[in-house]
Amino acid sequence: MENGQYRRTEHHLVLLFDELDRLSELFDLGAKSIDFDIKGNKTLKKNAVNTMHGVSICTHSFVNVSLKGIVAHNAIEIQTMISDLARHGATTCYVTRMLVEWQDGRIDQWKRSTISSIAQYVKRSSGIARRNVLTITRPTPDELVPLGTRYGDLASPTNCPIDYVEGNEVRTCAGLQKMW
Repeated sequence: MENGQYRRTEHHLVLLFDELDRLSELFDLGAKSIDFDIKGNKTLKKNAVNTMHGVSICTHSFVNVSLKGIVAHNAIEIQTMISDLARHGATTCYVTRMLVEWQDGRIDQWKRSTISSIAQYVKRSSGIARRNVLTITRPTPDELVPLGTRYGDLASPTNCPIDYVEGNEVRTCAGLQKMW
């Protein structure tokens, strides 16, 4: 405790994508299955009608996706899902939670975290900027090394000192580092 504030450090492995079109790359690395949740919104059409005296009645048509517990066992299942969603206009879906099971039985759990300083490094095919990224958190940087070697160029580590200011966590993260 320092001047009434507590401090700790989180060590994150950051996945360098969060959209569906790259999930199949995990199968190329040897994933057995991927269990994930997705969300997304895509505007289809906006109209303003009956504009009179500065008042407009507006309509907004959009596709809203919120799917949980999807399990894919190969890249073809991922591509089929992307095609099905695209047919309905849903082209900007992103992963919010993911469990990756490997052939040897190991399971990695990825969670969505708000790390705005790191989000700029995440490649998103939709071009939509988000402050959130998928991360795995570990207490020490050494525990990230085996995970990093498994994911290779698809992930990078960072460390995030956490300060508590007026009861709120304030996370300040370093840039991405290359450790493997």
